Amino acid sequence: MRRIPPAPVLFREAGALQSDADNANSSFVTGMCQVKNNRRLTRQLIAHVCARPAIIVDLYDAAAFIDMHGDRARIWVTAETAVKCADHNPRLIDQATKTLENTLRREGMLD
Repeated sequence: MRRIPPAPVLFREAGALQSDADNANSSFVTGMCQVKNNRRLTRQLIAHVCARPAIIVDLYDAAAFIDMHGDRARIWVTAETAVKCADHNPRLIDQATKTLENTLRREGMLD
């Protein structure tokens, strides 16, 4: 039987204390709390998901958007991985921007 991971915890502060249950599932916590070097993306992305567009300008925004709107499909996992890699290596910012842009375009969130 395939184990389904719990939903990611959104908007957790980096210094917040975790209970033992949260620590056991910490490998599934993704996004904003893991972006340490918040760098600007190569270009601003405007995703259309609701009545108000989401403006994504940096890695912090990208990680938050992926946490909120991305499912665990391969395309979203690829975008999440690109953002995490760009967080550690500034030379990958352009690739992370392109990956996120392609993901949003394929999901119909970007014109």
